[in-house]
Amino acid sequence: MRDAKHFAVKLNVGISYIKGSADVKMELAEADRPRRAQYKGQGAVAGGNVTIVAGFDLAGTGVGTKVNWQGEAQIFGRLASVAGGLLEPLGKKQIQKLIDGLQSALA
Repeated sequence: MRDAKHFAVKLNVGISYIKGSADVKMELAEADRPRRAQYKGQGAVAGGNVTIVAGFDLAGTGVGTKVNWQGEAQIFGRLASVAGGLLEPLGKKQIQKLIDGLQSALA
């Protein structure tokens, strides 16, 4: 955490034989408490750059809270050209794992 709106994360990434880490600087770009938050980030990853937009909307259901997640990542550079079609299915799988983990932790 750098301040209330900025933080940095270090991610381990790997696709096939290409492995490395990504240093991503994130910023709270939108906050409508207690309903919505959106984060934007940029960083460097093995042989390229990444931009990330991730957020969620909260809605009361009468018996709890429904969380609607949204996320998008774009990878530019050598990693994107080498990994090709592997990025999208792998990204969807990893995002689903993240959401499942968060839902489990909140239950």
